Amino acid sequence: MLYITCKWETNRPWSKDGCERDVVLTLLRRQMSSQNSAQSVIASAFTRDFITGFVYVEAASPLAISRALQGIGEVVRLQGAVQNVLVPLDERIQLLQMDSFITSIKKGSIVQIQRRGVYKHDLALVQDLDTSESSVQVVLVPRIQLKRKRKRGRPEACLFNETTAKSVFGAHSVQVQDGYVHFRKSVFQDGLIVLKFSLNDVTDHGFEITPSKVRIFRQCRNPAVVYAVDRVFNKLQTGDRVCVVSGGCKGLAGRLVDISEDGTVQVNSELTSDTVRVLLSEVTRLFRRGDYVEVVGGEHRGDEGFVVIVGATTVGVYVLAGDHEGLAHKAEGREVSFTNH
Repeated sequence: MLYITCKWETNRPWSKDGCERDVVLTLLRRQMSSQNSAQSVIASAFTRDFITGFVYVEAASPLAISRALQGIGEVVRLQGAVQNVLVPLDERIQLLQMDSFITSIKKGSIVQIQRRGVYKHDLALVQDLDTSESSVQVVLVPRIQLKRKRKRGRPEACLFNETTAKSVFGAHSVQVQDGYVHFRKSVFQDGLIVLKFSLNDVTDHGFEITPSKVRIFRQCRNPAVVYAVDRVFNKLQTGDRVCVVSGGCKGLAGRLVDISEDGTVQVNSELTSDTVRVLLSEVTRLFRRGDYVEVVGGEHRGDEGFVVIVGATTVGVYVLAGDHEGLAHKAEGREVSFTNH
């Protein structure tokens, strides 16, 4: 018997995300519940999460597929018939051997959750990437209830507190194993929750990273997380004028001469010409009146102009180019970058 692999589109405007998998599961349930062997016309069916809008089915004929798909509303039909396309023989092997997801996401990337649920649109840091399963392991700020009396609505995002959890749910509610904290079927690391998502459920573009969004990340006890967040958000470059704002070298100003992968940077002091190595999280750009800058984050993103006021953590920018030309506004220091004009 000749088996063929067919595909059909499931990209109707009202089709929900992941409907391809739903179609395959529906076919499986039908096959398992079928008492008549003559009705068992489907040999196999599968999808690839990174090929959206298509489901692959192996059967004796297109007619057999059409009969098996009766009543599945997600499948596009033309004049009442399911649209099947025969997959060439040489492509069938490639489909089965696919084990890589073409994506720009990598370990250390900052991503936004797209899947519906309590974490939708929250930021997450990628800890691990499994292309064979098209999945990522991420850490993000938990949204869990630590009170016995539950409140309606979305829980507030805050770091997991072991002491609070034990006081409310008992000492045995929290278990520590191999550096991870286990609480009510959830796993935490340094106050962040560890979750796994499909690559289709996260994105690394189309959203903005602001100080308020990464503030809680920077409060966690994991230096690797703090470094990854600062590396993405700060976007410091060698040659930038910087100031050390915390740590043993607090107050030192100079030029950034090196950025290392271990989360440290080298700063050449403008007073003594000595070079010191400090944590990336301890450094911020140092602006002075008259510097020409570009706002790279926040509501004024894209504006360019001169610094007219320098505050402790903010700068005032008089805009010469951008949507707010001729106006002056305040921006967070981490949202401003040096630029040429």
